[in-house]
Amino acid sequence: MQNPIILKAVLCSAVLASTVAPTLATAGVEPFGESFDGWKFTQENVGQSILCRAVHNNQYVLGKQTNRRVHISFPNNTFNGTDTQASLAVGNDSEIITASGNGTRLILSNIPEAVFDTIGPERGFTWRAASKGNVEQGTVKLNDSTTSAIERLDECLDANSSATATAVSSSQDWRKGAVGREVACSLKVKGKTYLNGTCRYDADKDGSFRLFGDKYFVYLTMLDKGLAGASWNASPDSSHAQALLGEDFKRKGGCWIGKSAEICAWNKTEVKKPQTPSSTTPTRIKFAKGAISATVTGKLAGFESQQSYVIAVGKGQTMTVEQLNPANQRTTLGITAPNGADVSDMDLSCNNSKKVSPTIAGDYTIRVSECMKADAWKGGYKLKVTVK
Repeated sequence: MQNPIILKAVLCSAVLASTVAPTLATAGVEPFGESFDGWKFTQENVGQSILCRAVHNNQYVLGKQTNRRVHISFPNNTFNGTDTQASLAVGNDSEIITASGNGTRLILSNIPEAVFDTIGPERGFTWRAASKGNVEQGTVKLNDSTTSAIERLDECLDANSSATATAVSSSQDWRKGAVGREVACSLKVKGKTYLNGTCRYDADKDGSFRLFGDKYFVYLTMLDKGLAGASWNASPDSSHAQALLGEDFKRKGGCWIGKSAEICAWNKTEVKKPQTPSSTTPTRIKFAKGAISATVTGKLAGFESQQSYVIAVGKGQTMTVEQLNPANQRTTLGITAPNGADVSDMDLSCNNSKKVSPTIAGDYTIRVSECMKADAWKGGYKLKVTVK
């Protein structure tokens, strides 16, 4: 059991609402009103809503959003994981909540607002959560100003609600306004499917990416040794990917698979549109006599630009395709076999080097597109194709 986290109670300093003249949240973290008794207050536009925070001693956070979501976070260096059956006890009331920790902080979410508000008069709460078979619990005791701090949060919500009501009510689709490319996607958490359709995909050069679906979004961050960590919003109304999915994800084709979740993204099958023959006919790659490789060059015009090549390959050979000049203009390569099967897994991790072995006899199609980042580039590329 953790030692209780205790903040010594101190008398509440006088706080006059009439002295507070805050402005509405615009972008980034901004102050909201005056600080008092160890508490300071901020507001932040998080896209779908405004997040108001009460922060005590720069460590303990009580948060409310204009979409009526609330959360609590505080330092914790032992809990690592997510428990959707954690508990929060305030006075005589106990509720099932979600606890998420990364070994640095613990975030308590999915808390009924009515229960959250009673933290003020009770000046604290008790929590209990389990991860990887270990059960932890603790007590957080706040000071006599906690009720006033929560009242300030409500003032922040009132000040910002009218400005965000239209946006919150009119759009729950996280793809709207999200950067990145449209892809096919899938997200399964503990065997349940949460995304299965079209998402927005925004990738970094190291393979990390953000995947935005209609109701849910997930962040995957590359760690080391082929492992990645992931987190998601867990609730359609939550604007933060604060629920941890684990740090054990390994790539398998176009998917990243961990113990608790599976995250997949693939190129969407393109709808063929009438075009001129010159724009639809792939360029055929031919080797010089006696050569086992050839170099081709091409240009991409940005986000939706793609170039295609065809090469004849024999049965049982090994074909390698690699970009020679990646720098900051990495490509994503897709390869289709003569029988129509995708042999590149259609992954979206800026993978600009592919190997197919053994091959089947016939024409292979090689597709080249930019790396599917939000900041799509325009320019030239150079590919080396080797068959042996």
